Amino acid sequence: MVEIKIKENKMKKRYLLPLAGIFFIANSCRSTDTENNISGSNLNGVSFSLSEADFSNGDIIIPQASLKGNTAATVVHRQEITSGPFSITAELSPDISPFKPRAQASVVQGAMAVNRSLSQRGAVKYRIIAYKSDGTYLDQAAGDASQPDQVFFGDKLIKGETYNFVIYSLGSTVDNPPVVSNKNLNEDPVYDFNFLESYRADTADLMWAVERNVKIQGAPGDTTPPTSLTTPLKHIFTRVNVMVDNSDATGTQKGGYLSENTVNATIKSTQLYSLSSFNLNTGTITNGETYSSGLKADNLTAAAQTYIVNTAGAANSTLSISVPAGAIKVGNDVNPKPVVVNFDNGGTGLQPGYSYTLKLRFNSDRYINEVNETKNAADPDAVYAVIGGRMWDRYNLGVTDRNPASNNPDQLPSTINLHGNYYQFGNQQPIADASSTFNYKNSNWNGNPAPGSAWNLGTESSPVKNINNDPCLPGFRVPTETELQTLLNNTSRTIIGNVVSSTYGNMNNYTAAGVYTSKKNQNVKLTIPISGYADLVVGSNNAPFQPGDIRGRANAMHIGSSTFNSAAGKISILQYSAISRFGGSSNQGSGEAQRVIGRTIRCIAE
Repeated sequence: MVEIKIKENKMKKRYLLPLAGIFFIANSCRSTDTENNISGSNLNGVSFSLSEADFSNGDIIIPQASLKGNTAATVVHRQEITSGPFSITAELSPDISPFKPRAQASVVQGAMAVNRSLSQRGAVKYRIIAYKSDGTYLDQAAGDASQPDQVFFGDKLIKGETYNFVIYSLGSTVDNPPVVSNKNLNEDPVYDFNFLESYRADTADLMWAVERNVKIQGAPGDTTPPTSLTTPLKHIFTRVNVMVDNSDATGTQKGGYLSENTVNATIKSTQLYSLSSFNLNTGTITNGETYSSGLKADNLTAAAQTYIVNTAGAANSTLSISVPAGAIKVGNDVNPKPVVVNFDNGGTGLQPGYSYTLKLRFNSDRYINEVNETKNAADPDAVYAVIGGRMWDRYNLGVTDRNPASNNPDQLPSTINLHGNYYQFGNQQPIADASSTFNYKNSNWNGNPAPGSAWNLGTESSPVKNINNDPCLPGFRVPTETELQTLLNNTSRTIIGNVVSSTYGNMNNYTAAGVYTSKKNQNVKLTIPISGYADLVVGSNNAPFQPGDIRGRANAMHIGSSTFNSAAGKISILQYSAISRFGGSSNQGSGEAQRVIGRTIRCIAE
């Protein structure tokens, strides 16, 4: 008997590839008690503990001037295109598998592929075909990788004789690989595999190995164990892992957002084959039929989907991926036209037996003007910033000089010209401005709290501007708590200027601000002055409330929202790095009092 230890390339796979036009014949393994109890006979079998070899990417290494071996390095092919508001980055890179450096004493430094047991992928089905030394067909059987040390051909193989064995698998844990012909191995038997429209690793990952001139162990009458076959299975096709990359920006490299719409992509290759004729003797593709429609990669997310690309052994296949119009949505931004990215892999093309990762990054963070044209931060009309698909004013409501060229909203330290006005919840007119200090009261003061829907006639998830009360310019409104929280989620925060610890006596300190930098594009940010709030006079505990002084300048950020929780009696406020809810208690801490206190506003587009 022969023992086969078969290993597969390391990969976590998910491929779409139904085997059309193929019927599967399940052959039970011939590892019966009769076959295993053959002591005293001149017969023996072969056994497998199947493994698969790594994809060939271990060859992609950078030699080091050291006897410690080579260090793997990834060559990334990157393209960036624009579709409407989006900067879309596509990256194709070979996957560098773990490997062992060769012995230090070796003259040639290189990478040794790491094999693993095929059973790690589950009950993967495989087929073994036995041939005599002259290539004459002897027998074939189907095996299961989850059942180690199966014994095959125990009633066929003669001790001391030499045989050849071909093993192949399609990666399926359900169906046995198809039965092949009984043609002489030296006559190059061929099987036609049909992989139409769907290309998944659990049905299309063609793996193959051949072991030649295997001498069956033992002598007549002894109890020699089955002969072990150890050649790992080789991947014949190309593996491509496809994903949406939602990682944060690194240096000048932009990060990406997940799409709020479903992203269904199409992957094509210049040599994408649906039908391939495979030579079982040489492990090569002899011919095939191309499939021009491409394979479907549906519902792409941050979790990689793995596909097998049958390039029929071609070593120069290009790869393209396309996404239809409207599929990419981040906040209010949507791609207006289809996106198509083509790769030729630096002129070398996709290599058969290699694994690659294709990442898509969607980013629309930018500065824009009033007509939604992308601008540089210092352009005179770059008055808005888009972060996470939401358009924010770069200035507090009430700032008069809204020209970034003359009044930089991100200047360090902040200045009085960036603080803006103070507004009571639900009211349209300001009750104080940046120059206000003590006894700020003006003619707009309203000592009675506005109703909870005074700024938002809709819901928290679908806000509707109340144009009679909302102080923001047309097309903009006071943000909800949810929108302020989304801003926090999409940004990192730092403090600039001179922050003080007391809420009193800092009337003329305008230097402090919170800087909200996009996690996905470090060139885009919002800077919000720490303006404090317009407080009530001490002792004013019931409506109509009376105004007092400005408090918390350079100490406390109070950016108002349109959100009021009527059940809890609280309004929601942005306080630098968190959302705070004020109200619910009595006197000046009550929900009524909190709706009368004045706060600064940062408007968001409707």
